[in-house]
Amino acid sequence: ARASLAILRAAGDYVDPNSMPSRLRGLLATAAKEASVGASAGSANQSGERQADDQHVRAVFLARTGDFTRALEAEGDAVRLYRRLLEHDPLRFKAKLAERLNNVANRLADLGRRDDALAPSKEAVALWRELVAIDPPPHLDGLATALSNLSARLFALGQSEEGVATAVEAVGIYRRMVTANGDLGRPQLAYSLSMLANWQSSIGRFEDALSSSSESTNLYRQLVAKDRDRYQPSLAATLTGLARDL
Repeated sequence: ARASLAILRAAGDYVDPNSMPSRLRGLLATAAKEASVGASAGSANQSGERQADDQHVRAVFLARTGDFTRALEAEGDAVRLYRRLLEHDPLRFKAKLAERLNNVANRLADLGRRDDALAPSKEAVALWRELVAIDPPPHLDGLATALSNLSARLFALGQSEEGVATAVEAVGIYRRMVTANGDLGRPQLAYSLSMLANWQSSIGRFEDALSSSSESTNLYRQLVAKDRDRYQPSLAATLTGLARDL
């Protein structure tokens, strides 16, 4: 188990799971299934943090191979470990806990457990709000991401109006980031506007959807001018949405 975790940690540091060869992906998936950690977080924060991070690394590779059940178990273990760590150092570990709760919500959604996915998604948003209230700049992106995920969870449950409102809040945060930092946050803003347009259109807010689609298209055009290969597919998808909303 220790050897498997060492392999996964090294891969997490140096390998992009999205671009790795299929054979390497298979080997890492096997290592992820074999790896395990003790139930106790240990007495030292560093030990508990390493165990929590190990579980998260396992969860990432298990999810990449479609093993969402084991991925959920691993991410759930990470959440439990971070809850313990939070008792000793809230400021240090609150962001990590919020990130892992988002992942738990995503894995539950992957397994079709939409109702169960809502609670961890809402808790993640609440934790990010607490962090933003203390120190906004480094935590705004985390809050916007959590809000975007929550909006998806709400739409999956048919709570469309609340889903749109949540997505609008996420877009507003990304606007703040772009205003303050230029290109930082621009891709996220473009994507969030594109998703918002889809949801606005689905509930009959066609004028709002057109406005969101137009802004997303303009942003993607700017991004394509700097990195065509990376953003051209997103621009094409957004243009399809824009044509729908016209």
